[in-house]
Amino acid sequence: MVRQALGKTLAAAVPASADVDDCELCTVPVSDGAHIVRALRLAGYQVTPPRAAVVRAVAAQPRPFTAGHLCAAVAAHDPSVGRATVFRTLELLVDAGVLDRLHAVRGDASYVARDPSRPDQAHHYLVCSACDGVTKVEDADLRSLLGAVAARHAFRAEGGLLEITGRCQAC
Repeated sequence: MVRQALGKTLAAAVPASADVDDCELCTVPVSDGAHIVRALRLAGYQVTPPRAAVVRAVAAQPRPFTAGHLCAAVAAHDPSVGRATVFRTLELLVDAGVLDRLHAVRGDASYVARDPSRPDQAHHYLVCSACDGVTKVEDADLRSLLGAVAARHAFRAEGGLLEITGRCQAC
């Protein structure tokens, strides 16, 4: 589930015991993946039919997902696409700035789609170690603080990803 803190709520926290697949509150917007295809082509990558199948599956994910979940989603629609293609395409999408990889507290990394209208903005997340909920934090004070820290070290930040793990309010 993804929630946006200090701004518009995309989804609410749900107790870990809730049936997450049936929860309409913890979904995020899905798309046809056209913005992902554009981003890949602008970065100079070919969008082959297997890669397009992975992109469609990524764009259709209603919440953060693992590579294993994505492999199952791709296989359900196009069994000819191999797991290696899914993993390579995930790496490509992270490198192209389309997805963020979040390092899970309990094992597999999960992936979160970046906002296509602001692909170059640093992303900050709160990750619940109990329910795997993810809250995207958009906070001007945090952005300013991180910029000040970089400046104090004579460091010119070109992007960033910040994950804070803990427990959400629902857990």
